[in-house]
Amino acid sequence: MFKKITITAVVFTFMTVFCTVEENQTPTDDISITLHPCSDVTSTSAIASFDIVNNTNDDIGANIIYGTNKESITKNYTMSDDFDEGVTCQQTKYSNGPLSYKIISLNPNTTYYVRVYAGKRYNTQEIFWSNVVEFTTIRPSEVVMGDNIFASEITSHSAKLTASILSEGIPAYTERGFCYDFNDVTNITIANNKVVKQGTGEGEYSLILDNLKNGRKYNVRAYGTNIKGTFYSPVVEFRTNSSDFLLSDSLIAYYNFNNEDGMESQNIDEYNGIAQWSPTFSSDTPDGTGKSLFSDSGEGYFYIENNPFKSTKDNWTITFWTKTMNANTIFFDENTKSNTQRKLSARLENSYLKLYGDDFGYVNYEGFDIPLTTILLNDEWHLITITREKTQYKLYIDGIYYRDWKYNYSSNYQPLLLGKGLKGKFDNFRVYDKILTQGEITTLFNAKQ
Repeated sequence: MFKKITITAVVFTFMTVFCTVEENQTPTDDISITLHPCSDVTSTSAIASFDIVNNTNDDIGANIIYGTNKESITKNYTMSDDFDEGVTCQQTKYSNGPLSYKIISLNPNTTYYVRVYAGKRYNTQEIFWSNVVEFTTIRPSEVVMGDNIFASEITSHSAKLTASILSEGIPAYTERGFCYDFNDVTNITIANNKVVKQGTGEGEYSLILDNLKNGRKYNVRAYGTNIKGTFYSPVVEFRTNSSDFLLSDSLIAYYNFNNEDGMESQNIDEYNGIAQWSPTFSSDTPDGTGKSLFSDSGEGYFYIENNPFKSTKDNWTITFWTKTMNANTIFFDENTKSNTQRKLSARLENSYLKLYGDDFGYVNYEGFDIPLTTILLNDEWHLITITREKTQYKLYIDGIYYRDWKYNYSSNYQPLLLGKGLKGKFDNFRVYDKILTQGEITTLFNAKQ
């Protein structure tokens, strides 16, 4: 598990590593090692100086070990032993005489123990040990944060954050905690979002960060503040869990608006939507949980640059829930570069549900041209399902088949405008790369998803 003891022989022309000794031998005075008190001690480093006297004609090699447990350093390991946990071994380069080695990456305000061992190149049964030296790294004026920040116990809306303070600074810190953001921010500071963890002293601390968004990536770092300023740990990333979705097979994109945004709910970031004209949301949803997109003006919507219809080819299904407030509303539309470019759109016009497009400048009104005033305008939630099999379209309302429409047309794959022109409530928009069966459509309707 830990590094075995080794001897590294250093000569002028080559280096040989050997580590095969099965028993501990009584040391002779052929080789003597004197380790001097460490010098140039800082908060994270120190210089270890030692003398080696070689009274043999053999080439010799030596390493330096150090750690915070004195018992682990003073132990006379044999060549067949593993070092104890927490012992660090570093190779040194030397010849006879005074030598030095810089020990780095130490923790501040911490006591360490150091020792040097050596052996002969041609007699691997003997190990020679130096005396043990103790030193303590200094306590810096700055707050020193540990690198071992991590998130655990992650749910769809919370996570446990853990970090450590290696040195509390001079004077000691007055505030510690975590700062975070859900964007790809590497330089997160307390000017973003922060949570404070009460307490003092050095060591590990943790807290539960809650009220997070479902299925969202977060970047987080720990911080400590004293009179010298605010000091940070490295940034780490975690993602909250996604809720389990019904009928996820062949589900290209899904938008449930529970986080009050246009992010794709399966964490497929390429289909994330960008808010336009400040979309608003409602707690009125088909199953009574989460949020729905709401508008009474038709202005707020989401711009989805990478249209998910690009991945559907000739056969697809779209489903969404709606609670309309007006006989004229648009559920989704596609952006166009000119008035001669086709686009796919689903809307109500004068209480007629239509799936149609601008057919090279001429609006096609044939799709599902049926009156639905008594069905859709009754202040209730309704599930709209449209399937496409090549040129054949089918309409289902609340899981019940209504009508076919045959038309040789599909998406133009320009950005999707989700909810643009909406006058009412809209939720659980799904795009499938397959044709849902009647049973699957019924399952969505019964689950209110």
